[in-house]
Amino acid sequence: MSDRIARAGTLGHEEVLEDIELYIRGLARSFPETKDPEFEKKLNQANVNVQRLAQGNTNEANVQRVHGLVSRLKSRYNALPLASVNEEKNSRYSKKTVSGKKGNNPYDIDITHLKFLLSIGHNVKEIAEKGLLGGSMHRNTLTRFMKDNNIPTPRERYSIISDDDLLILIRKIALDFPNSGIREVTALLRTGNPPHIVQRDRVARLLSFSNPEATARRWAQVVPRRVYSVPTPNHLWHIDTHHSLIRWNFVIHSCIDGFSRFIIYLKIHTNNLAKTMVCDFIEGVKVSGVPSRVRADHGGEFVHVKSLMESLNGPGHNALYLWKVCS
Repeated sequence: MSDRIARAGTLGHEEVLEDIELYIRGLARSFPETKDPEFEKKLNQANVNVQRLAQGNTNEANVQRVHGLVSRLKSRYNALPLASVNEEKNSRYSKKTVSGKKGNNPYDIDITHLKFLLSIGHNVKEIAEKGLLGGSMHRNTLTRFMKDNNIPTPRERYSIISDDDLLILIRKIALDFPNSGIREVTALLRTGNPPHIVQRDRVARLLSFSNPEATARRWAQVVPRRVYSVPTPNHLWHIDTHHSLIRWNFVIHSCIDGFSRFIIYLKIHTNNLAKTMVCDFIEGVKVSGVPSRVRADHGGEFVHVKSLMESLNGPGHNALYLWKVCS
């Protein structure tokens, strides 16, 4: 992480533009079949950062080339059909109290837990709709509850500070922490003397205004989340054991195909022996065929499966992946 941050501070305009171009070409490889708001958001972010670099000392021809790539992707995206929306109503609701009065009963909300969620940065919409209080509710319901109990909303706790004064503070932070992004600057403002609780969008806007090239440089260095991908059925199986019922001497053995998510087998036993695991695995092979590779952890129950895969596919095939389990 420290090496990546140090590199981000030394990259020139052309290197940043090259990283952005690679990011855009990666988007082109994962082009959706229907309109996807997340894909559109990423494409717009890339376009904004190209425009930021155009304001600096970047080669105009290179900027136009990357901008043309974005324009072509936008044209393709605009021609996509809309995705079919099949929204399912969230069935997880918070418990309600029994008041004995007419009308809808009020929700049973833990005020202490609500204040804790607000103190660590959750907003009203997240708390209400994601069910952080034990179940989901409408955000207006939670807002009314907070008003009735004199609990200030996050918006009411924001500091009153002008954009000019906030810009001065952000520039001071940038002098000491030149590679700081939106989250770090927001946190440094909160811990300053005096502390300032500022909306994240304000920090993002002023941070981009104060130094657009640095914003583009940080954006280009973000490591994208890897996409899980398996090329074909039976290319990779995942096997593991689950020990949540071990106190009753039960062990769950499972195997799933990485391509189709098809459950090869799901069985429960009273032991976690290697011979039991390989017997289940052989039954799965008889039904679904021999996989090219199997992924498992370093548990001793998989030693016979490893020997079987090496005998079926050869010792040089790397037929059993072992990954380290992090506690």
